[in-house]
Amino acid sequence: MIVFISGPISNRRFYRTRFWMAERLLRAAGYDVLNPTILPKWLSHEDAMHICYAMIDCADMVVQLRDWEQSLGATMECTYAKSKWIPVVGIGDLLYGNRPKRIK
Repeated sequence: MIVFISGPISNRRFYRTRFWMAERLLRAAGYDVLNPTILPKWLSHEDAMHICYAMIDCADMVVQLRDWEQSLGATMECTYAKSKWIPVVGIGDLLYGNRPKRIK
């Protein structure tokens, strides 16, 4: 199963570390991971979002990191995924819960 990691990036210190750690945990759990932090920092937010939407189109599920609600981009990714009927789940629920819970 292919998952896309979504969470706050702009104006966040150590965001690459957070995404990298999430990617490692997801890969260890058997998921194939699309990580948006591979995109160059010089891309505009708008251009990065277009690429993220394409990544979401290739994913079976979007996995939200903690504090995703505070990020405009992560909120946009969640809305986009839901419009495509792609499940959106919290990383904690996916990895440590009994079963994935959809984020409302």
